Amino acid sequence: MVVACSLQLACVRAGFERQSRAVAPDRSAAGVDVGSGGRGRDASARDRGARLDPSSPPSERDAGSRDALAEEAPCPGGPTVFYTNMPARRVLGQADFVGSAANRGGSATAASLSRPLGVVVYGSKLLVADNRNNRLLVFDREPASDGAAATAVIGQPDFTSTAAMTSASTVSAPQGLGLTGSALFVAEWDSARASLWPLDSLFSTPRLSTVFGQVDANSAVDVTTSVTPTSLGSVPSVLAVGSHYLVTDSDNHRVLVFDSTVGAPPAAIAAIGQPDLQSNGAGSLANQLNVPLGLATDGVRLAVVDAFNDRLLFFDQVPTTSGVAASSSWGSWGQGALNLDNPVGALSDGTRLFVADRGNDRVLVFNRWPTSPDQPPDVLIGQATYGTGEANQGQGTVAAANSLWGVHFLFYDGCRLFLSDTNNNRVLIY
Repeated sequence: MVVACSLQLACVRAGFERQSRAVAPDRSAAGVDVGSGGRGRDASARDRGARLDPSSPPSERDAGSRDALAEEAPCPGGPTVFYTNMPARRVLGQADFVGSAANRGGSATAASLSRPLGVVVYGSKLLVADNRNNRLLVFDREPASDGAAATAVIGQPDFTSTAAMTSASTVSAPQGLGLTGSALFVAEWDSARASLWPLDSLFSTPRLSTVFGQVDANSAVDVTTSVTPTSLGSVPSVLAVGSHYLVTDSDNHRVLVFDSTVGAPPAAIAAIGQPDLQSNGAGSLANQLNVPLGLATDGVRLAVVDAFNDRLLFFDQVPTTSGVAASSSWGSWGQGALNLDNPVGALSDGTRLFVADRGNDRVLVFNRWPTSPDQPPDVLIGQATYGTGEANQGQGTVAAANSLWGVHFLFYDGCRLFLSDTNNNRVLIY
C-alpha cells in the first residue's frame, strides 16, 4: 500500500544458524562489534524470493534502462566525480552526518530508517528497502535537505507501522532492489522470495504480479534441503539482464537463472555455483559459490559477489546451463588494495564497477572491470587508505560524511551514487 503524506509518496550467521530478521549473512558472531577493527557485524537475519510474469520480460537491459531512467531526471552540476575518501553530499535516515541510531533512536517515521539495504532510482524517485521496518520508502531523488522525509511508503499502511507480513502488497525484511523494463524487482529475506512489482501501479496501488520461490504471494517457505528449480532459501539480491531474471539463493550457494518466458511458478533454467538444480553445497572452485550476495552486469558480462570466499567471480555472459565456471575472479580475504572482507553488493554503469566491501567498511571503484587479480581499484570510498577497515574510520558509532559502517548495496543512475550505510541506519548520496 502506498500512503501519501500531503500527497507525497544477511543473517548473521555463524555456521548458517538462522535468525529472524534480515540482512545479508555475515561470517561473524551475532551482534555488532564496533571494536574488531571496524568490521562491525550485524545481529540480523533474512530476505526472500518471488513469481514471474511471462508477459513482462526484462528490459532491453539493465545498463540501458538505467540510462533511460537517468535521462528523465536532471543532474544539477553534472555527474559526480569520484575520489578517495570523498564525503557524501546528502544523508537520509538521519538528521545529520553524525547520527547512526536506528530510527534516530526512536520509533519509525517518514524520516527514519532501520538497517536500510537495497536502493534504486526510478525517474525522480529514490526507493529504499527499509529492512527492519519491513517497508519500502520513497524519497525524492534529489532531496532538498539532509534527513528529508519520505514522500510515500510501500508495504505498510502508514509511516509508523512496521509489522512483518507476507502478502501481495507487503514486504518482509526487504533486501536488494532492481529494475526491469516494467517492474521493480524486490528480494525478501524473511519471505524467502523475490518479486516483481509493476511500475505503472507502484505509486498508486502497489501489488506484486510475480513471485519466485513460493507457490503464491502468501507463502514463505525457506527451502535449504531437497532444493528444486522452483525453491529458494535466503534471497539477498536480484538482477534483470538480457532475457533473464537472476536471483541469489545464498543459503543454497547458488544464483538461479530464470528465462523470461517461463510460467508460474517459475522454474530456473540454470544454477550458477552448482552442477545442477538439485545441489546446494558450498565450495571455492571457479564453478562454485559460498554464500553469493550481490550481482552486477555491464549489459553483457556478469559479476557475482561470492561473499564467504571474499571474491568476485566474472562470467563473459549469463550462464544458461548449470555448473559453468567463471572466466576470472578478483579478490581474497584482507584489508589491502587487492582484498575483500565479506562483500555484499556490486553495480556497474556499463564501464565502471562499484563493490560494497562490507567487512572493510568501504566501497571500491574500478574505472574498468578487473581483468587481473593484480588490478587495484581506482577510488576508495569510506576509508582514507587501504590496509584499514575500521567502522566510521575508527570513530565507532559516531558517523561522518566520509565514513561507512556495514555498507551493503549501491545504485548509480548516471548522475549520483546512492548507497545503504546499513549499520549507520542511513542512505548516503554522492
